[in-house]
Amino acid sequence: MKENITPDAIKTILNSQLKQNEFQNIEYVLMEGHTYPDLFKGITGNNDFFAVKIRQKSESIRNSLKYLNALNDSENLILKYKNTIETENYYIFISEWLKGIQPIKTDRHLIKEFFKKLAYLNLKNKSSSSFSSMYLDGKTYPSIEDMINAEALPYLEIYNGKHDKKIIKKNIENLNSSLGCIILEDMNTGNMFKTEKGDLKIIDSEHITSGLNLYQFEHINILGLNKKEWYNITDEAKEVLNAYFSEIGESKNKAFLQIKAFAILSFLRELYFQIWQKKEIDYSEKDKTLDRILNCTIEEVL
Repeated sequence: MKENITPDAIKTILNSQLKQNEFQNIEYVLMEGHTYPDLFKGITGNNDFFAVKIRQKSESIRNSLKYLNALNDSENLILKYKNTIETENYYIFISEWLKGIQPIKTDRHLIKEFFKKLAYLNLKNKSSSSFSSMYLDGKTYPSIEDMINAEALPYLEIYNGKHDKKIIKKNIENLNSSLGCIILEDMNTGNMFKTEKGDLKIIDSEHITSGLNLYQFEHINILGLNKKEWYNITDEAKEVLNAYFSEIGESKNKAFLQIKAFAILSFLRELYFQIWQKKEIDYSEKDKTLDRILNCTIEEVL
């Protein structure tokens, strides 16, 4: 977001739009020592509690709303909005304030259950055209292959390491056989919630699009290549991946090739971003990481 909007300003906007049960208080949400500038807890005069999120207007947010409204979610995995308010520059989303647990520091055994539910949701919402990703600036492509090429080819152009670009590209092409479906690109543990009633809910739906199922693995720390963080999935990575692909019905070998391809694409995404930031790149270290991915075994991943 370009600027932070204060809780009082949000309360004024909400109460000017909502005719009943006005908000008496809006407060910032704190999680794991981080205060979110765009997520709030709202309390009404009837002492009802709601989650209030504010998002800058963009084509990707508009598309997310479109896909959310069209989603076949018979298990109610995605927490739906109770109200959406549109201003000149922002969307304000109001949803139920859930009580329960999140698999952040404890209860991380639940993560694989979320991904099994996610796999079922993906199978119920297959896509055959108009593919995109949060990395493609809202652009859509008629096929998975076109989308992957649109993203990967610019990355390969700037790569100056020791590996043959043709071999890298050949590995990435294993993503072409992945599942095209409605996806949630922000599957971090902070967006997973088990309610007091025992229901599993995903509470952030601003990154829903028609894309590639592997693109939902952004927060799975494949091969432990990234720093271990509470919002990522490291120790549980293998069991989560096995649970997801078992639910999808994908063979272990095919799943391995797809995961490996995604790990390479993720590596190139990070490299491209660092070059864009004008950071100095140590290709001897970068190629050690790429070596690790290219030469990994199925037993290391699944």
